Amino acid sequence: MRVNQRWQLRIDPALSGTTNMQIDLQILQSLEETKRAETFVRFYQWDRPTVSIGKHQVLERAVNLASCRRRSVPVVRRPTGGRAVLHAEELTYAVISSDAAIFPANCLSATYRKISEALACGLRRLGVEAELYRGASPVKRGRDLQSPCFLSPSRSELLAAGRKLAGSAQRRLRTCFLQHGSIPLRVDYPLMAELLGVPETLLRRQMTSLSEVMTAETQSAHVIAALQAGFQEYFGIRFANPPATFSDPLRPESWMC
Repeated sequence: MRVNQRWQLRIDPALSGTTNMQIDLQILQSLEETKRAETFVRFYQWDRPTVSIGKHQVLERAVNLASCRRRSVPVVRRPTGGRAVLHAEELTYAVISSDAAIFPANCLSATYRKISEALACGLRRLGVEAELYRGASPVKRGRDLQSPCFLSPSRSELLAAGRKLAGSAQRRLRTCFLQHGSIPLRVDYPLMAELLGVPETLLRRQMTSLSEVMTAETQSAHVIAALQAGFQEYFGIRFANPPATFSDPLRPESWMC
């Protein structure tokens, strides 16, 4: 196994949606300013049910704002594209990299595929047989852009038992990119349907969660350990730093090496 000292691992406690998006964006901007090839992998959760919408979505059309306000569910805008997601009992991953040797800047599809294959490698350690969606990505414009993320898979996103298990979105700057994605541990289908304004039956038909495809109890710590191992196995690397939880997420010196 090759040891790449430029791969860093970060594991955060449950934070607010605004803070989580700020951290991802700060790491992305920091890598853009450096001239070194570095890669960060981050795992995190959300301190309360939160809806995130894509960079290009229209807020009023992407979510049921009245329901979000009534239930005190925050809505945040991601720095990436993609469509609306309810983040509740889930694990979110982020990969931020400026290493063009591993993630070529001119090949978006290869980046999605490699990250999904690493995630699938980790999920197999949990007994989950996830597969990459090989169909064409839907053209997301107009009404399609405003529909929820988990209603349809994009190319190379992960499926389990034929239903979408992970939703991902990406943003590229000149020399680096951010890709983050949602892996549900459990899904509150009635709540998601209400907040995102879609039929519950359609959500149940199109998406799934780890608790639905695993026989053992789903614990976030076990999932993180498996995915960490999956990244190391697939990319042939070891993380340069031991897993750590940071209590002061917005101080750059607490997470930058």
